[in-house]
Amino acid sequence: MQFVILLIGFAALLWGGILLYRGGLLAGCLLLLTAGSCFGHPFWNMPLGPAPVTLDRLLLAAAIGQYLLLWKFGQLAPKPTGPTEWLLLAFIGVLVFSTFSHNWQVENKQPAALLVFFWMMPLALYWVARNMKLTEQGLWWIWGVMSVFGVYLAITAIGEVREMWWLVWPRYIRSPEFAEYFGRGRGPFLNPTGAGIYLTACLAATWMWWPRVGRWGKLGVACLSLLLAAGCYFTLTRSVWMGVALAGMIVVGFNLPRVWRWPVVGMAALAGILVAVIFWDSLLSFKRDKNVSAQDVADSASLRPIFVAVAWEMFCDRPILGCGFGQYKYQHKYYLGERKHGMNLEKARPYGQHNTFLALLTQTGLLGVGTFIALLIAWCRQAWQLWRNQHLASAARQWGLYYLAFMASYVINGMFHDTSPIPNLNMLLFFFGAITSSLAAMATRLRSEPSALAIEMRSEEQPQLAAAGA
Repeated sequence: MQFVILLIGFAALLWGGILLYRGGLLAGCLLLLTAGSCFGHPFWNMPLGPAPVTLDRLLLAAAIGQYLLLWKFGQLAPKPTGPTEWLLLAFIGVLVFSTFSHNWQVENKQPAALLVFFWMMPLALYWVARNMKLTEQGLWWIWGVMSVFGVYLAITAIGEVREMWWLVWPRYIRSPEFAEYFGRGRGPFLNPTGAGIYLTACLAATWMWWPRVGRWGKLGVACLSLLLAAGCYFTLTRSVWMGVALAGMIVVGFNLPRVWRWPVVGMAALAGILVAVIFWDSLLSFKRDKNVSAQDVADSASLRPIFVAVAWEMFCDRPILGCGFGQYKYQHKYYLGERKHGMNLEKARPYGQHNTFLALLTQTGLLGVGTFIALLIAWCRQAWQLWRNQHLASAARQWGLYYLAFMASYVINGMFHDTSPIPNLNMLLFFFGAITSSLAAMATRLRSEPSALAIEMRSEEQPQLAAAGA
């Protein structure tokens, strides 16, 4: 058995090396997002120094090595640092200060580990992705890889819920050893929210192919969309369903003629509200996890106001800098005795914060959550400008719409779950942000130096990103 694993590993290294050589930095980034999601810490880890070595971390190291090698030989396409990058650096700076100005060594240096693995590593990927050469064909490669990866995630989610274990791989996904969320479509992330956000991104990527393909291609896109939508359903997570609905409304709504846009979007919103009202009780309480009853699901919904109340008390105590990054589960217990809200806050004791923005607010204060929200808004503003720029090629414009759909899913899920400690999710967030920022910088250069941009983007095998506007 060990010989077979060694053989498979050798073959993977060989073909991975060929792919990295032929596909460049983009291939390295996509490998990190896909293979890195499947082969993280639960799949394999080797203790080495202060942190274990895992395959996803090795893939990031390979991407950084690629970046440095291409930088040395002048094969990158560096973009000027803009306000978005300064916001990102400011946010990471707040996290670093918040971490090391508090007890970062608690529980085997857990706060420092959260900082490095869930924020600093995505920052490294951001810098690599933003400065790589990007073409129109590269965007189609991203959407193609995401669509294929979505097929894997959807089949895995269906297999998990239906207990068709032969469909579920790697094996750790189907292991009861990882008991949390067992019985739902949690995928290689071992978290249904993470799987749902990735699946939504894959579903939106599939939609991007619609205007490019013919009649039979559109039929394939429709069938693939149904499969990915089924995968989203089998996460059995309400926020994922809402994220899919909102992403769909954005993609469809902005592709409709203006005269039809608001009537269609309004009717869709009304239909969604009616469905929610009619099936409200069922949505609040239904069997999800294998070891969780329907009543437990209903109780989890009732906990949301309690989490908000705890967050409010913590915010009022330390509004500017918070209690320290990674310190929530050690500090929130001191606020559970408060009774002025008319709720039993003690129920929140076993849980972490269930909201990305409230988690940052309580731990890093207004300074941290403010810079993070400003960063997301800056990326969305860049995406909106891409979508409205008629001088860009269709793929670059579509990326703006795609990013807005992805961000809708991310924000909706972030309002009901703390998404930051989900494996590889911040990698996806920062990678998409890097592509958006890179395209925005290239579009700005298109207006000021059209001839220089045309020379930069010319390739023997790949079309230029910007065309007629030059």
